[in-house]
Amino acid sequence: MRTPLGNGKRIVLTEGVADEEDILPSAFKSGQAYAKLAGALGLDPQPQNTSTKQGRKSQAAPVESSREPRKESAPAVLPGVTFKNADIDISALDEKHREVLVAILEMLDTDNIAELLVAQPEGVTGRDIELLLFDGLLAQRNDSLMRHFEESAPGHTEVFIPWGAAHLPDIEQRLLSRGYTQQNETVRPIVRFWDNQ
Repeated sequence: MRTPLGNGKRIVLTEGVADEEDILPSAFKSGQAYAKLAGALGLDPQPQNTSTKQGRKSQAAPVESSREPRKESAPAVLPGVTFKNADIDISALDEKHREVLVAILEMLDTDNIAELLVAQPEGVTGRDIELLLFDGLLAQRNDSLMRHFEESAPGHTEVFIPWGAAHLPDIEQRLLSRGYTQQNETVRPIVRFWDNQ
């Protein structure tokens, strides 16, 4: 990432759900559930990042540590660049979404992959999972991102939003509805399963 041109200022609105109230299962937050799942599939888990950022140890899962107060922005790595977490805390999700999410994550803490493939948390329907994904984990988090965008964009010449692919169609529509226009598009294929050429 280059330094902004001239005297420009860039803000990077980062993704990263926090869990300040320790709502999520500890096996998920520690990476233990991922390691079990990887082992059951014959894979190696992604190594845990032990670097620190503002005194916090990075988690294997995309959840910020709840042991210290959450800080909204980190010191710039480059002159003119500011990083700001624009995501939510899990406690901001609707109660039903939190319950469904915890039930799903608790289910992942298993050594029996065959059981996991057919399991569904008790009292949780397919519709509950769909609402969690689209209304909770996508829409509510994108709402937070856009609030941060509206607060931050006026004071910066560049705004970067490096969020996951599932968020991007909705973010694009929200920006277009605010009068922004698409200048160009770059497609970077990562995996191809077949070639139509």
